Amino acid sequence: MKKCLLILVVVFITTNLNAQEGGVFINGVTWATRNVDMPGIFAANPESSGMFYQWNRKIGWSATDPLINSDGGNTWDNSSADGDGWETINDPCPSGWRVPTVTELKSLIDAGSQWTTINDIKGRTFGSDGNSIFLPAVGFRYNGGVLYLSGSGGCYWNSTNVNALNFHSAACGLAPNARNCGFSVRCVIDADAVIGVTNIILNVPTILTVGMPIVLSGTVEPSNATNKYIVWSVKNQGVTGANITSDNILTTYAEGAFSILATIKDGLEVGKDYTQTFDFNSELNITDFTFSQISIYPNPTTSELRIESGELKIEDIKIFDIYGKIQRIGNWGTENTIDLSHLSAGIYFVKISTEVGEVVKKIVKE
Repeated sequence: MKKCLLILVVVFITTNLNAQEGGVFINGVTWATRNVDMPGIFAANPESSGMFYQWNRKIGWSATDPLINSDGGNTWDNSSADGDGWETINDPCPSGWRVPTVTELKSLIDAGSQWTTINDIKGRTFGSDGNSIFLPAVGFRYNGGVLYLSGSGGCYWNSTNVNALNFHSAACGLAPNARNCGFSVRCVIDADAVIGVTNIILNVPTILTVGMPIVLSGTVEPSNATNKYIVWSVKNQGVTGANITSDNILTTYAEGAFSILATIKDGLEVGKDYTQTFDFNSELNITDFTFSQISIYPNPTTSELRIESGELKIEDIKIFDIYGKIQRIGNWGTENTIDLSHLSAGIYFVKISTEVGEVVKKIVKE
């Protein structure tokens, strides 16, 4: 009887982990960012173990003790499934995804890998240049369901034969394994079953107030689209200084029109993204006429900036760059001179908080 082996070729290359919910495109294949957990469901995050599966079977087994399967049983099946390939009816991957072929696993190995630790979980990252996935080393089950190599090795099935992807800290490659071994499954997009995105409904208003952040979100149509993870970016900033953080928080620093681009990787089909542009306007608060007595000069400036507020008491002043990063913060009285000599030339935004509200003005440092 074949044993579950963990051997083979050493492959090293520095990578940059940048997994996305819609999948990661590596060497012509779109890979899921997470293991399969219960049948038809991805694990919670890239470092989650998910469940183990025996070849050509759809019953998941716990990756930690005690032993239990996705049907609630606790008796390991020592028999082996028949067949020349993993049957569709037994595929545990979510809709639109499938167990990879041996050729696809080889292409992942060819992309390079590196042993690493993510949130205290050991494993390997595969890929490079911003397109990479993390496969946790969660071990495997065999010999009555005994758990082996948890935290030190990983074993991942392919659909076309029993040569599985095996790795540990010093080696990575393909090796023959017994069909009744319990291994992890990392899915790939089933190009023939991709349900394309047709529309994104914006869930936030398109008229914003200067200086007031909002969290971007949208609803993808149809609801059963294969990929629905939206990446937001500023397409045309205009004069607003519009900026989006990694948490999808959008903030503007001056009034005007701007546009945001929504992108869903492989949203139309494998290798073809879905994109949609949304037009926005950033406006001053309706009470901003109160701030007409505030003046900023000289603008442009080479070093100093003077702020006069008349009868308004200034409580706080913040200066932001076009990316929304605070460059200076402080408290002043009714007439203020600010030294900007340390700032690089460029566009900045001054947010002035007074006893009656806030106003944001654009300045240019020469």
